[in-house]
Amino acid sequence: MTIRRIPMPKGVPSFSMRVMLEQVEYQLEFDWNERAERWFMLLRTSAGDLITSRKVLPNWPLLRGLVHASRPPGELVAIDGAMLGTPIGIGDWGERIMLDYFEAADVAQIAAGA
Repeated sequence: MTIRRIPMPKGVPSFSMRVMLEQVEYQLEFDWNERAERWFMLLRTSAGDLITSRKVLPNWPLLRGLVHASRPPGELVAIDGAMLGTPIGIGDWGERIMLDYFEAADVAQIAAGA
């Protein structure tokens, strides 16, 4: 299984980064919404075109159900290492929560029950 752990900064309420996912560059933007007390993710092409905006939930596929020609072929998941089942807090990245990318072949294998 090929899992790519994406390094996340700790303790900042907003950040962006460029990542290579299966040989394609994407922009990830993460923003803490104080009112909702939740993280939101924007996924963009390398040119800056919006692919999706999603609320980040622990242990949930962030790209699930996304139909977009520029979508990464695999899946992003905010892994809750402590398995608390609680929302992701502002200071949880890189501590309790890690962002992992599962390549398309692995996602297909998991979906097939293998």
